[in-house]
Amino acid sequence: MGQRGISGSADLRIAAVRAITEEGVGIAQAASLFGVSRQSIWRWVSRYREGGEDGLKEISRRPVSSPVQACREKEESVLKLRQDRAWGAARIGAHVGLAGSTVHRILRDHGVSKIQSPRKKYPRYEMSSPGELVHIDSKELVPLRAGMRPEFLFAALDGYSREVFLQVFPKADSAASSEFLEWLIDTIPYRIYGVMTDNAWAFTMRHSAHPDRRTPFQNLLERNGVEHRLTKPYHPRTNGKVERFFGTVGRELLRVVRFQDSAHRREELACFGSYYNLVRPHSAINHHSPTPYRIQYFEANPDVTYVSE
Repeated sequence: MGQRGISGSADLRIAAVRAITEEGVGIAQAASLFGVSRQSIWRWVSRYREGGEDGLKEISRRPVSSPVQACREKEESVLKLRQDRAWGAARIGAHVGLAGSTVHRILRDHGVSKIQSPRKKYPRYEMSSPGELVHIDSKELVPLRAGMRPEFLFAALDGYSREVFLQVFPKADSAASSEFLEWLIDTIPYRIYGVMTDNAWAFTMRHSAHPDRRTPFQNLLERNGVEHRLTKPYHPRTNGKVERFFGTVGRELLRVVRFQDSAHRREELACFGSYYNLVRPHSAINHHSPTPYRIQYFEANPDVTYVSE
């Protein structure tokens, strides 16, 4: 497999995505085989997920014979994406090749600039600085073959920058949670003031038969002067930031790549974490990427301690 016999950049994109989705080739390996960056591979996989192979084709920039017809077709695409996927103006514009302001005008003219949702709105925890509140949770990873035990992905997401830190463990128990927290404190490049978790026994015994007992996770938080906040029982949306990340990594990696083994999945998760932090835009932080957004904060606030002591 490789670039031999492949003509045109669209064919190159299709071949690369097929190698990942059908043959189990990893992101890093595909980038090497096809002579492009990992970031390009991630963009192609994202475009394929949203539009299939048609989404990987070249977008013609030649003048069209009927500008009015072309405008009408794009307008129809904008309205269809709004109706079918409930996307915002910026994301629709990036998909169809229009400015976000133009898309917003089209949506406004057709009376669909605001999506009416029956869902109840919940308060958002918006932080004012990195490390003010870090959301931590774990997610069970599906066994890759019969007879294999599940693994667990632990994720910590900074509430201000949305920067994420990941590790995989064989269990989601108290030992794993405290090991992850210790690694996080040593790794995260700023002081952690607060941590939010759910009420799982890996994090707390507060809602168990022995509420006075403390877990190693809680003891480690106390030794490092970190406040522990717990979500309301049976309300996972309280820790929604990290829950949404688990949804993202599921859609964009775990259900897209065919993993060869556990080591391959861990490698791809590490690669995705770097892509998520350094490249992927996040709508909640004005379409910045998390790590540059965090760096921008400390550059604008030089008096704030950057590295935790």
